[in-house]
Amino acid sequence: VIVETNVYITRDNILPIYAGKLPNDVNSWVLRHIMNQEMILQAVLEKDLKLAFRAFYNDPLVESKLNHSTAKELFDRMVDGTKRFLKYFEEK
Repeated sequence: VIVETNVYITRDNILPIYAGKLPNDVNSWVLRHIMNQEMILQAVLEKDLKLAFRAFYNDPLVESKLNHSTAKELFDRMVDGTKRFLKYFEEK
């Protein structure tokens, strides 16, 4: 596990700087990204491109700009354009 945090570094010590609790609106935004990252990992582990698309479409930058069918078309084009690197997904 890797945890990123702010720290105060001195000659002899490294001390984390506690930033406090996230505001609820920020926390909900962060949780959505955490859920997407978990969904992407699950898609890879299960070799499931349908689940990978769900994570792709759930990204706020995708969902807010593209309708479902346009996002699916873009996702399919990206997968098709990189399929030589995605052979793992073919090994079911």
